[in-house]
Amino acid sequence: MKDFEEDEQNGVWQWFGVTTELLEKARSAVLEIPSTVFLRSGDAAHLACAEEHGFHEVYTSDLHMLKAAPHFHLTGVNVLSENG
Repeated sequence: MKDFEEDEQNGVWQWFGVTTELLEKARSAVLEIPSTVFLRSGDAAHLACAEEHGFHEVYTSDLHMLKAAPHFHLTGVNVLSENG
């Protein structure tokens, strides 16, 4: 926790607010994505936020999130893979 707090104080993290529009984008995505893609609501919010703020990539080891990323026009990069 100490490292996280230090990172916070040093500006490592960028925090984006959760808006009604963002939640609607995430909700719509959950309804539109094929049923073969397992998408949790929290992941949908993260991916919608990344897309909304102009990110092109998301970095995670979560295989479900990696598979869902392209549905938000994002490239999922597996942080545990040597090839990304």
